[in-house]
Amino acid sequence: MFGLISLVYNVSQLIGWSTILGLIMLELINGTEKTGQIVWLVHVMQISQIYDLISNIIGLTSGSLISNVLQLGGRLVVALLFMYDGVCFCCLINAVIAWSLAEIIRFSYYLFKNNSLFKTLRYNAFMVLYPIGILGELRTVNQSLAIYDQIQIRGLQIILILGGFFMYAQMLSAKRKHSKQTGVDQKQNVKQRSNSPVNRPKRE
Repeated sequence: MFGLISLVYNVSQLIGWSTILGLIMLELINGTEKTGQIVWLVHVMQISQIYDLISNIIGLTSGSLISNVLQLGGRLVVALLFMYDGVCFCCLINAVIAWSLAEIIRFSYYLFKNNSLFKTLRYNAFMVLYPIGILGELRTVNQSLAIYDQIQIRGLQIILILGGFFMYAQMLSAKRKHSKQTGVDQKQNVKQRSNSPVNRPKRE
């Protein structure tokens, strides 16, 4: 049952974030810079990711709980409090394009774990997408200086930066583990092939 729910969730997330990215591309092509639909869908997708956190807490999925809390918590705060219809389009898309690409890669990897392309993207694309996303979050939050107290804004930005460093370090650690495991798997495959009867030299 959980496997089916997880499959539906992963597919819906992939479709949702792909739709958001498509909407942004349309706005850029048309030059209209409307944010209403994009913001609404970002809110829906971010709220729905509470499922990730619940699954992690009750032990249905593995992964760092701290990382999940930091990433989801930070994004929920930025999305629900600082992303609204009429917010600066350039700041919004800076964050949301990075979010969308990261999530498209993540959920594609979950759905097609044996695909070498998605494996490569999963453990390498974050090196570019995370800094871009964090910069976009900081710029988006900065647009609300007229609404919130400056101390609150700067405090949140510091938290976002520190959380970003932590998430980046976590992904670098995961990348090293993946590279190490990949190297072990490759050595085992070479050893198995060399021990295969097909590859053994025939004795005359």
